[in-house]
Amino acid sequence: MATVGTFYFDTNSFASATTIYDDAALTTVAQNGWYSDGTIVRQQISGVLYAAQSCSAPVPVVTPVNPTPVAPTPVQPQPVPVQPQPVPVQPVPVQPPVQPVAPPVQPVAPPVQPPVQPPVNPPVNPPVNPPVTPCYVYTATNNGSGGNNTVGYYNCNGFTQSVTVQPGYPVSFCATQILNPGSAVSVTNTQQLC
Repeated sequence: MATVGTFYFDTNSFASATTIYDDAALTTVAQNGWYSDGTIVRQQISGVLYAAQSCSAPVPVVTPVNPTPVAPTPVQPQPVPVQPQPVPVQPVPVQPPVQPVAPPVQPVAPPVQPPVQPPVNPPVNPPVNPPVTPCYVYTATNNGSGGNNTVGYYNCNGFTQSVTVQPGYPVSFCATQILNPGSAVSVTNTQQLC
């Protein structure tokens, strides 16, 4: 659930900020999540704020598993008198990037989980504008019972996937949701984000 908090950003406006901070000295980067000023919403991942979206019609963005930050272009520094202003901001419990905010920010409600579907071996096109959900590393092991050794799941891009687990050969994979673990398979969420 969304909550309100005070955060700081590194420019004069939330729309042009590049990072959200927990402190006025701009030394502690705020946690990954969604941030809003009531007009726009932005996502911060690993200290990088992503493009703004309108609060009236947010469009979820699927975040790559291993984002590669772009190196900043050197700019001649020019002193600008800016006083950091506390801004109530609340991160939304969503995976990936966060957006900086200027005025009080209202969090964005978490997305609805996708419906459970039977596993399909070939990838299936994801729904239009799939909800953004956390993607975790799962480990599947075969318990040797001789039962169904297949695990169906949604991958980080919203595609339905399945994996077969052989006895003695654990399999690790990234998923947003486990659809149906086979009777011969134990699946563990490592709680590590992909």
